Amino acid sequence: MKNEDRQNLYKLFRDHGDVLGAHGTALVSLEAFIRSIQDLKCPADKLEPLVTELIQSIKNAEPQITPLVHLIEDFEAEMTGQFSDDLKATKAKITTILNAKIDRLKDIGEQMTVSGLKCIDRYDVIIVYSTSASIRDTLVKAHKIGKPFEVLILKQDFTKTRKLIWTASGEKIDHEVIPEYNLSNFITKANKFFLGSISITPDNKAVCPLGSAEVVSLCHLNKIPVYLFANSLKFSHKASGAHKIHEKRESRIDGQTSYSMTIHSHCIVDLNHVDFIVREDGVIPRDVFCKKAGC
Repeated sequence: MKNEDRQNLYKLFRDHGDVLGAHGTALVSLEAFIRSIQDLKCPADKLEPLVTELIQSIKNAEPQITPLVHLIEDFEAEMTGQFSDDLKATKAKITTILNAKIDRLKDIGEQMTVSGLKCIDRYDVIIVYSTSASIRDTLVKAHKIGKPFEVLILKQDFTKTRKLIWTASGEKIDHEVIPEYNLSNFITKANKFFLGSISITPDNKAVCPLGSAEVVSLCHLNKIPVYLFANSLKFSHKASGAHKIHEKRESRIDGQTSYSMTIHSHCIVDLNHVDFIVREDGVIPRDVFCKKAGC
């Protein structure tokens, strides 16, 4: 794969992540993988190197989408010795294994919603910042079963925020949209912060949407509990510094002033400022989680 094509693929991952979150991005990526295998026309002996090339590109994404990487690593192990001269049979095997990964993702998503519901009490005012599918599904389910609560949606880049707004508006969830930089004027109104992530790292960090670290710090300072939604697939073997957070420089013009600005795709949140880890197997206080994980 040419470097330009690889960078375009990484950008697609980031763009999907901004809208769908890590869980949703992993899901559509696996579905796209299946479609590409089904549409691919090549000799049987060329299939394995092409699949291997795509796997390596997925693993090297900037930043790494940890749930997708874990599932792809499992797929890679299960496909060892499975490539054969029968192209049709090999494609069928690939499709079967990837569909099983999709089913696993969907099951985890449903379990995350069950755990998330335990985090919402009557009359909560919840700050929401990320596009996490687990958080969106939890809010929708809580509203449908009649729990009264309000959501403060922090507006950032509208590409990242609009799905939250669409969800809250479409489901008629009581909500208010405020600029992320104006949270300090609303902070006393809230009593919880729900945050998504793409990775939890062994050095006691979480890779989260850009700007999350500042919101977490403000909540921590004001003693507002931070609930980090992170299923078991988001736990990485790599330290936070190895997650290749994407950096880009943009040329901008404001009025008559031109300048270059550096922007990162994500940020690092210290788990010491998180109060609860929401997983598919329940809601775990951070201290308990860290004892189990050896943080």
